[in-house]
Amino acid sequence: MAAGRKKAPQAAAKSKNAKETDADAPRLRTHTPVTGAHMSAATFADELGFDAATVRDRLRAINAEPSGEFRGFPLYRLRDLYRAAVSTADGKIDPEKLRPFERNAHYKAEREKLELQLELREVIPRLETEAGYAHAFKHVAQLFDTLPDILERECGASPDMLSRVERALDTVREELYKRLVAERDDAADLI
Repeated sequence: MAAGRKKAPQAAAKSKNAKETDADAPRLRTHTPVTGAHMSAATFADELGFDAATVRDRLRAINAEPSGEFRGFPLYRLRDLYRAAVSTADGKIDPEKLRPFERNAHYKAEREKLELQLELREVIPRLETEAGYAHAFKHVAQLFDTLPDILERECGASPDMLSRVERALDTVREELYKRLVAERDDAADLI
């Protein structure tokens, strides 16, 4: 019986400790079963040295829904917080912030997406586009070269008039060339 008395205070102590532990444990208010790691945006931001407002903005950008709530503050799954941390302000993933394996998977998926777009002709290869423009501008240049002859033959334009037309066409041709080179340089800066 003495042994039974000794167990009773220990059992009472365990139940008291259990009550303290239960009282200290965070209570999640959620309608779905909670699995995985959960954290508030502010706590996550503090742990990583981010601004809490930035983390909340990025959570909104990726449309992350709170998984529960603790003391009135929304909790998010750790994977959603991680996605928010590696995303940009517009909610897109920044591949440079990903781990090497994830970065490899990201670029592999982007390459496959580009190959599909090429197959569906949603994008056109640069060489094909340049060949198309070259063909079109070849015809424009030929028109500029033959227009004075056509005006002389069909309209009976005087040599003075033809000289002015040729100067005007040369000016237009030079301006067109300058614009195309400027646009090409601007496009090269974007790449």
